Amino acid sequence: MPHAVRTLPRNGLCSRKNTEPVKPHLSFEAMGLSDLETGRAMRKDDMFWIASMTKPMVGAAAMMLADEGKLDIHDDVEKYLPEFEDLWMVADRSKDAMTLKRPSRRITLLDVATHTAGIGRVEEPRPHSTLAELVSMASQRPLEFEPGSRWQYSTTGTHVLGRVVEVVSGQRFEVFLQERLFDPLGMKDTTFFPPKEKVARIAKSYEKDKETSKLKETHRESERTAKEKAIPAIQLSGVTLF
Repeated sequence: MPHAVRTLPRNGLCSRKNTEPVKPHLSFEAMGLSDLETGRAMRKDDMFWIASMTKPMVGAAAMMLADEGKLDIHDDVEKYLPEFEDLWMVADRSKDAMTLKRPSRRITLLDVATHTAGIGRVEEPRPHSTLAELVSMASQRPLEFEPGSRWQYSTTGTHVLGRVVEVVSGQRFEVFLQERLFDPLGMKDTTFFPPKEKVARIAKSYEKDKETSKLKETHRESERTAKEKAIPAIQLSGVTLF
């Protein structure tokens, strides 16, 4: 791990909303390098690309709407996204052929929230696509297995849940999170779109190179911060929060 910011709170408190951290901390320190190439030291106010830790935010947003009676977690996905009606499922797959059949039941919001819907991976169709476009593509792909029959990690499934939040709330997903979660909780730096004045605080993300076993900059993060740190317009509900 090239870098980290560690906080050990006293009496269970880390910070006050929109103010300085609660003092005294048992420990509050930055460790390592935020950029291995330049040797820039990690700072306490540096920002991280949190990748799939975006997913719990999606679940929280959906459950807020459930608490308000605007959706039921056991509802069929097609109730909110009609494009998911009459799905197909892979019955058999070989090198040269694929056989499809109808699944035994419809997929539910609980299925997509718990990675048991059978939704396969779908990549963004273009750099500035929307959640609606990405989820529409996912609806045209056959399910990988019977809904609820097994667990398979699915970022695309989380995008589906994020799109449901958009449809039910009538707001873009990032706007819902900002107004209903980030602002009330004082999460002033958490965003899909870091402004230019904060880009310099973003620590680079790294992964282990399978061939050399050395750390290399994560490809997605490299693209995101390339060309004067321009942030793309797409906000993928499963992976793109800072």
